[in-house]
Amino acid sequence: MMMAQDAEQLATKHESLRGSLKTLEAQLGDGPLFAGDHFSLVDAALAPSLRTLELLENLYDIELLSLYPKLRAWLAALIARPSVQGARIPEFNTVFLAFMEGSGSRLNQLCRRQAPPAT
Repeated sequence: MMMAQDAEQLATKHESLRGSLKTLEAQLGDGPLFAGDHFSLVDAALAPSLRTLELLENLYDIELLSLYPKLRAWLAALIARPSVQGARIPEFNTVFLAFMEGSGSRLNQLCRRQAPPAT
């Protein structure tokens, strides 16, 4: 989705991603983590992607995680963990925005142009 070159491709990839997020949402239990109270390999593997989706949602006028309350709660629980906080450099948001600006993607054309503060 991030590298879609036109509006049609962006819409198709966005819809596909939302379908995957819906499936993931349906797999989540009562949390707070994927395996309940225990931090698992699933949490470790998906935390970076979920954080990037949150950043995309903050940078662009698209709905991703905001549509899925269990995913939002899961991400909040992940971000509260020091290990997850420490896995991303403080400048990540700024570096990511610079990357997107150089990508020429359709999504970049929708960008709000200011990186949100790091979480």
